[in-house]
Amino acid sequence: MKTFAYKHDVRMREADLAGHVFYPNFLAYTDDARHHHFKNLGYDLERQKKEDFIFVVAEVHGFYLKPAVFQQDLYIYMRFEKLKSKAMKIHHVICTEAVPDDKKNLELSEYPSICQHGETVMVGVSLSQKKPTTIPEGFAPLF
Repeated sequence: MKTFAYKHDVRMREADLAGHVFYPNFLAYTDDARHHHFKNLGYDLERQKKEDFIFVVAEVHGFYLKPAVFQQDLYIYMRFEKLKSKAMKIHHVICTEAVPDDKKNLELSEYPSICQHGETVMVGVSLSQKKPTTIPEGFAPLF
């Protein structure tokens, strides 16, 4: 599986009074990373809407291992796994240190300085029919 990377700098509004990232923000970081990867594939939200297709979140799991803090660089690494023709699972880790390119083939659980990890199951949906539909071929480079 390919590994996609995204860097995020923790902003003040994302932290509590102690300077720790408020836990729901980790999900926002993975959403930002996912949208960034889709945009790089040429499948931003506007194109998805034009093609009557969008991904919706069906399930989310997250595990928090240590805090992230204000002004810290976070590195989000994702791998996409196709689940049949209409769904995919995104595995992710959020690290406080960058992973060198020669180490990105490791299992995600072996990455250094993980502060949060989890997975999201997403289903492709037709906007007009409001029901699951096949993932377009344009997303094939993810898998």
